[in-house]
Amino acid sequence: DETITTTIETEEVANFGGLALYTLRDAMGEDPKGTLETVYDDGYAYIEAAGYADGKFYNMTPQDFKSFLESIDIKPVSTHQGSVTLENADQMIADVKAAGFEYFVVPVPPMGMFTFDAEARTMGMDGTAKELTDILTTLGKKCKEQGLKLLYHNHDFEYKENAEGIVPIEYMLENTDPEFVNFQMDLYWVTKAGADPVTYFEKYPGRFKLWHVKDMDDQGRFAPVGEGTIDFPEASMYDSGSREWDSYAQWPPKAAETKSFYLGADQKLTENAIADYANAFVSDPSKPVPYSEDIKMVFTPRKYMTDDQRFAARRPDVLVYETEVLDDDMTITGEILAKLQVATTGTDADWVVKIVDVYPAGAEDYPETQDYLKMDNYQMMVRSEVMRGRFRESFSEPKAFEPNQKTEVDLTLQGVNHTFLKGHKMQIQIQSTWFPLIDRNPQTFVPNIYKADAEDFQKQTHTVFGDSEIQFKVLK
Repeated sequence: DETITTTIETEEVANFGGLALYTLRDAMGEDPKGTLETVYDDGYAYIEAAGYADGKFYNMTPQDFKSFLESIDIKPVSTHQGSVTLENADQMIADVKAAGFEYFVVPVPPMGMFTFDAEARTMGMDGTAKELTDILTTLGKKCKEQGLKLLYHNHDFEYKENAEGIVPIEYMLENTDPEFVNFQMDLYWVTKAGADPVTYFEKYPGRFKLWHVKDMDDQGRFAPVGEGTIDFPEASMYDSGSREWDSYAQWPPKAAETKSFYLGADQKLTENAIADYANAFVSDPSKPVPYSEDIKMVFTPRKYMTDDQRFAARRPDVLVYETEVLDDDMTITGEILAKLQVATTGTDADWVVKIVDVYPAGAEDYPETQDYLKMDNYQMMVRSEVMRGRFRESFSEPKAFEPNQKTEVDLTLQGVNHTFLKGHKMQIQIQSTWFPLIDRNPQTFVPNIYKADAEDFQKQTHTVFGDSEIQFKVLK
């Protein structure tokens, strides 16, 4: 029997991830409520059901099942409905909706099409891929009418060429409308069929809405994930520069090497520190740098993360440093460490570091490019972070700056997986205000910024020195 092995070490850790209750089918048959409580206690937030019969889920009405899951804070995401037919579909769909599920999953070819050879222990299908596709399309339209989404779950035979020379999964993918039919990929069965899941993800993007994550031992049997023969990457990361998915056996990648750039003269990122070079700007809390150039009535921060930064680069209170145009692609991965050497005429200051990808002249627009923008010379923010200077040494013991004294301020930017493409440039922007994403710093050290008086907010001159270092992990 398979058992749940996830351990939550502290009560503060939020539940996450989903469990297919088919894994616990025996326990669910004996004590469904007690088993579901254990599932929650072991840290899961979502479930997929596989126990519908006679209009009930695990012998509970759809409404009772939904209420019980709500009482233990588990969300029903999907349910396998293997007994569905065109005749009972309407009632079954109504029950699935009433139980609060989002996805109606057909786990095998329905209506008597699924076959199993007990002696050879192999699965298959009576009928054609077209017949199955037509049934799924009909069911998918019924689901959509009721606000549900239909998925088809695979085993191995769908990924193998049949007697007619057709690979059923490919026929279904190419002959179904994603508005009505999509798919749940079982990684174990795809691998057992000798197919590559990533190849299908790349060839049919957006069609595989859910996954079953299982592993396989050297005899082709189920194995605990990570202990079998399937080569699961430690990290699957979207590259926001090449706009492709990357898989890494280790994160951060072993192949990455540390590379440092320094904030040099003439707005250049250099490979050599110049400790006596000073680049100064005036920071005025009454005229802060906005976090976005958009004019809006509400504060919606998500989009700013890839916004064009030309509006900021034009300001005198934003320092800009760039590489030359890149002759080759450069991929940075993992965390970014900024080790700033700074000074201020005041006694407090914020320090904002932004990593920017500068597109070349003539770059083509993307479908999502805003109407009033062009990707031509676009300056896309890749990563950004702020350090409130008073907390540079300790978050529990704030410390004022000594005016005009050179001081180190370190900050770590979030992990990244981004390729600066050939023909692009890397840019770094340094500023001291970022409103209203970050509240204004009075630039005068006070015990509590939120209680600062109006006269505490003072214009100050900040200086960034040429031995300020930005460390990246660059793939070889």
